[in-house]
Amino acid sequence: MDLDEIRCLGELLEELLPVRSIVDPGEGAAFDSLYLLAGLQRPSLLEAMRGGPLPEEPPPRETYVRLAFSRLGRFVAMQEVVVASARADGALEIVEQPIVGFDDRRLQAIVKCLQGALKKARVVVLDLAFLTDALPSLNAGDVGGPPAGESAWSFLFSPDPPGSARIVRI
Repeated sequence: MDLDEIRCLGELLEELLPVRSIVDPGEGAAFDSLYLLAGLQRPSLLEAMRGGPLPEEPPPRETYVRLAFSRLGRFVAMQEVVVASARADGALEIVEQPIVGFDDRRLQAIVKCLQGALKKARVVVLDLAFLTDALPSLNAGDVGGPPAGESAWSFLFSPDPPGSARIVRI
């Protein structure tokens, strides 16, 4: 999906669910993301991490559903992302911590709705639990696929593991 389609999907999901959508274009070969804030607060910690305005009183934690869109086809992986903030040495530290899968049971209704909306948009939802396993040797590298030992995640989405944290000090 291109960024315009991702933005349109985000707008649609804002109408269907009590979420805010934030598009995060991937840099270089990195995947594009659509973050769905499980809440409506403005501005959000994620926006502050990306150079946007800082909330007057930053919340200690925000929970998101991240949709990672592959650049190789209409594939998406869903995961929970927790963004936490804390004051340290006169600065605000914001940590984005993706989780492989979902821990927060409150996100179940959002995930179910997303599955239906993505199916309707003709996007294949891939289970992140299976994407992180090393692929077997099938001579896939000979036909343009990933080499043996590489994960489907690193081939379809990013060389960085799906649980890689990002930290910003403001």
